[in-house]
Amino acid sequence: MGGGNTPPTLRGNMLLSELITELQYRLEDDSINSRFPEVQKIDAINNAYYSLLSIMDDKDLSKFKLTSTGISLTTDNSSHFQYARIDNNAPLRVMNAYDESNRIWCTITDKDTLFSYGNNYRYGTVISVCKTYTPNSDITVIYATPSSVGSVTLWHIQEVDGMRTTDQYPVTDVLRPVILGMAESELWRSDNASTRAKEAYSEAINILSAQEKK
Repeated sequence: MGGGNTPPTLRGNMLLSELITELQYRLEDDSINSRFPEVQKIDAINNAYYSLLSIMDDKDLSKFKLTSTGISLTTDNSSHFQYARIDNNAPLRVMNAYDESNRIWCTITDKDTLFSYGNNYRYGTVISVCKTYTPNSDITVIYATPSSVGSVTLWHIQEVDGMRTTDQYPVTDVLRPVILGMAESELWRSDNASTRAKEAYSEAINILSAQEKK
């Protein structure tokens, strides 16, 4: 992960309902004789979103729309680093972080590197966002140095589960055809139309590959 830069400017404003309509056109699926109910289209769009997140590098996260979350930190009695534990609604893939206590942008690194700096680092603010997976929950732990860090703001990828159709969907215009192509592919597969599913998926991946080369 990188850090120290302001979050990217958000581009494009598309509602989930607009994505659903575009997907409907791609599927030649009219609203009267729909073979794919709206809830199935939403699931396919969300699955495409999370699949895309899993294959994209951190450097390309600016193609998603980010949201911000404020986090308060306290001193961990064990490690003596500044610390916060998030058990529910943890941020997905943090891209930028700002130290609200010292008014500077943070460097984001892994836990081992942060611990090697000591708990009173003097050359800026360094944070690490660690995930621990358990059978019943995912726990996110944030560590920070120096000890003067009391709160940070994280810019991160948004969750899309439970979004309303009137909500803005958190991707920029460049990812629209990729998300739609992957969603279309999933729906064709569910309809046993394997050829159309492969064509839609290949088109989406080719667009993504072309964008990554720019």
